[in-house]
Amino acid sequence: MILYYSLFLFVLPRYWGRNLPLLILFCLGHFITLILINILNFHTLTPLLGGKEINYIAYPFSYILPNTLLNFLIIGCFAFTSFNHRLALSKFKEQSEKEKQLILEQLDFLRDQFNSHMTFNFLNFCYAKVLPSSAEAAEAIELYTNMLNYSLLIKPDEQVDLEKEVAFITEFIGLQRCLHGKTCVEFVQEGSLQGKKVLPRILISFVENAFKHGQFANEAHPIRINLQAKPTSIVFEVANQKDHSKKVKPSGVGKKNISQLLELRYKGKFDLKVTDSVDAYISVLNLTL
Repeated sequence: MILYYSLFLFVLPRYWGRNLPLLILFCLGHFITLILINILNFHTLTPLLGGKEINYIAYPFSYILPNTLLNFLIIGCFAFTSFNHRLALSKFKEQSEKEKQLILEQLDFLRDQFNSHMTFNFLNFCYAKVLPSSAEAAEAIELYTNMLNYSLLIKPDEQVDLEKEVAFITEFIGLQRCLHGKTCVEFVQEGSLQGKKVLPRILISFVENAFKHGQFANEAHPIRINLQAKPTSIVFEVANQKDHSKKVKPSGVGKKNISQLLELRYKGKFDLKVTDSVDAYISVLNLTL
């Protein structure tokens, strides 16, 4: 065990691929040490522990050497396999961190392209020019400006206030009303939202999916959104009637991405139930905060 952990934790991590002569020297030293231990075991420790003395004729050095070499190779193979596995995991983790950092840098770059004074000055200019002739169009510009500003300020890996996410959902619904006219949505909130935080854009994804694939202009079958805020958890339910006239067919990618994100950031703290019938689609997310 000492030989195994010495090779696994000390020799291989320090000298593998860096200093081959020292690696060979340390391995040779370990091999010689193992030979001495075997000789000590055969000819000294056994009699001291009450066993019969083993003479050199029955177990000469020519017998001990190949057996020691076999033991050394077996232990060395186990140590190298463990080290190689640990090295592969370390490289995978390092590569994942680099990819994550690259994605964050790309997001920051894209955010910087939009988060400029020119963009918001242009939107404010459009709002001021459109307001006298069309209050509805001006409202749409204002809602879009607020949503864009919020999206650019949040970070994908940092939690935000639940109140802000709910305000974002409300503005999204308001924008849909401006764009499509008749929009039937029932949004019911229960409980206090204060002091609660969630990962951004998780809740809005279910609402976006309802507008994308469901009916939202039918008063008999409105999109129903229910948010229950409990002391340590929230329950978010979105139900919509399917619109079979729409050519866009669900690919399942959005649902898969949300499930992966929840599994990554809320593992063991969420329960997502989806009811996908012929005419309706219901998502119920129970999230422990």
